[in-house]
Amino acid sequence: MKNNNKWTVRDVITTVLLTVALILIQLVINMVCMVNDFVSMVLSVGITMLLCAPVYFLMVSRVHKRFVSLIYMTILERARELLKQLGLYGYKDVHPATLSGGQKQRLSLACGILSGRDVLIFDEPTSGLDGGNMRIIADMLRNEADKGKTILVITHDGELIH
Repeated sequence: MKNNNKWTVRDVITTVLLTVALILIQLVINMVCMVNDFVSMVLSVGITMLLCAPVYFLMVSRVHKRFVSLIYMTILERARELLKQLGLYGYKDVHPATLSGGQKQRLSLACGILSGRDVLIFDEPTSGLDGGNMRIIADMLRNEADKGKTILVITHDGELIH
């Protein structure tokens, strides 16, 4: 099969249809996550990747364009970067239920950031974290706010506020 760089009508239609499928998958996952806090906190990114990865693979294999695979690789790299910043990269292959409370807290922050939403609400995001991890969380929240996101934090931790 010849791989040229010109987009055909078939390529555009395939990309649009598969993108719509990805959006629908994400909408369903978001609706489920609103109902169940555990799914929202721990599993939403994993479920999204599990359901969306075959669609991305189909998109890449059908369209054969670097643009599509570049988007997918960018998303994966962003997830890896966040896991590294939060000290969780070594646990990337571990089931979230086996993580400690503080690790789950940091993972939930990463999930919120990766969701791409403009408004992020965190309830006690530093609960159970040591001072070093609290500073990392505070810096990440500040960076997201600097990017134009609205961040609402509910906390009793005075150190986080200052």
